[in-house]
Amino acid sequence: DVFDYFTERTPRSYVEVRETSLVWNFKFA
Repeated sequence: DVFDYFTERTPRSYVEVRETSLVWNFKFA
C-alpha cells in the first residue's frame, strides 16, 4: 500500500495531514 509505504518514512504530522485530507476529499467528493 502506497500510504503505508510513506507512513513508515514520514513524521506523524504528515500522517495526520494525510488522514485529514482523505476525510476532506471524502466529504466533498
